[in-house]
Amino acid sequence: MRILHVASGDLWAGAEIAVSHIVRETARRPGLSVRAVVLNDGMLARSLRSAGVPVDVLPERGRSVPSLAGETVRIARRFGPEVVHTHRYKEHLIGACVAARTGALHVRTAHGRGPLPTWRGGPAGLGGLLDDAVASWTGSVWIAVSEELAASLSGLRRRVHVVPNGIPAAPPEPARTELLRGCGVSDGIVVGFVGRLEPVKRPDRFLRIARALPPRATGRRTSRRRSGRGGRGRRSRCSRPWNRGSGSWPRSTCS
Repeated sequence: MRILHVASGDLWAGAEIAVSHIVRETARRPGLSVRAVVLNDGMLARSLRSAGVPVDVLPERGRSVPSLAGETVRIARRFGPEVVHTHRYKEHLIGACVAARTGALHVRTAHGRGPLPTWRGGPAGLGGLLDDAVASWTGSVWIAVSEELAASLSGLRRRVHVVPNGIPAAPPEPARTELLRGCGVSDGIVVGFVGRLEPVKRPDRFLRIARALPPRATGRRTSRRRSGRGGRGRRSRCSRPWNRGSGSWPRSTCS
């Protein structure tokens, strides 16, 4: 079976990591031929290339959906996919065009809530209405990564299956020692926030909880460390002492 994935790859966050896991793991299975079209040359594209997956990068900046769809259709005709698997709403529209022109089955994964399909939602809402209509016309199958997302897929989206995000079969390398060293702690229990430093992830709530904890709960030192390749692939880290007098971390720049 030949499977063509279409994803944005503009970030390196939860959805992109889930796509990387899906593509890399299925590419290793006998009888499956996997290819990916990615709209940004970022961490996702590099992750898939490192696993030996053929990747076509179609830079989306300054290009319309019909232009991207036309080029994706040309790639699909050369590859001959039996399944087109898309991840996010612009990519769903592109995948629908590919499915309509090649006869492939179209599978859409909802990694998060998309635009509400109502005319009151402005351009995004109208895009949701168009996406609903196209999904019905092409007979798309929806996958939601949670029951909550499945319940939110209303309108014309009827065939919805819940498939939680998978994880690689091989566990990651332990990183406890590096984490403790980065926080300036030799041993003990570390409670922290894991996620992109963006408002949607609500790191402010974690900071308020940490600020409200008594000294006996935080110990002699409470540290902040920002690390990893989040957002658009930037890496930074810092470790600063907790200022008990002011109840906050001192202003600093992470590098």
